[in-house]
Amino acid sequence: MPQIWKPGTGGPAAAGALATLWPGLAQAFVEEWEDGDPLCRVPYTELEKPDGYELDAAFLKSFIGLSEALTGVAPIDRHLANQLMKRYATYPRLSATLKKLIDAYRAIAPGNTPPSADAVKQRFMPDPPLNDETKEINEGAKQIIYLWYVSAFFLPRFPDPAKPWFDGTPKVWIYDTPEQYRRALLWSVIEAHAPMTTGGAPYHWAHRPVT
Repeated sequence: MPQIWKPGTGGPAAAGALATLWPGLAQAFVEEWEDGDPLCRVPYTELEKPDGYELDAAFLKSFIGLSEALTGVAPIDRHLANQLMKRYATYPRLSATLKKLIDAYRAIAPGNTPPSADAVKQRFMPDPPLNDETKEINEGAKQIIYLWYVSAFFLPRFPDPAKPWFDGTPKVWIYDTPEQYRRALLWSVIEAHAPMTTGGAPYHWAHRPVT
């Protein structure tokens, strides 16, 4: 059985993570519906292995700790975390960024001790203005939150190789498997059945989600 997170178990941090990113999420959905093409399966070639590092047990442990710190949800599912980590690590333009995120997390969480909310905000969600280094960390952290909450990257549709990945526009949602989409945290947060998936209570589509 997949782990189901219920509102309240993640605490204020979970609500804060979603609230911080919601304007971007809403804008993205609007852009895609206006285009008339969700483009859920944007084609790309995965890397054979991460860019300069290994996905070992220690890396997964740090990825889980970082994910819990950014989403405000703990504990998160280890099996799903492993899948999302591999997606991030083998996405061509994001692979190097993931290593920087893990290094940044380890710096504020020695021994994988959960960092304070202030330390997480200062390192991953700093106030502007941001230089290229802090912007990459900031945007990279958002990609982790997107993966957990909606199971998708939010990246440039037509990336310019001459520009950093986090400076390109316009952007689209890049999904993977239906199972990851079904298990995205957003649906448990709003107590709704994942749209366009099978199952759910009878007439679940007729009930408004929790707001």
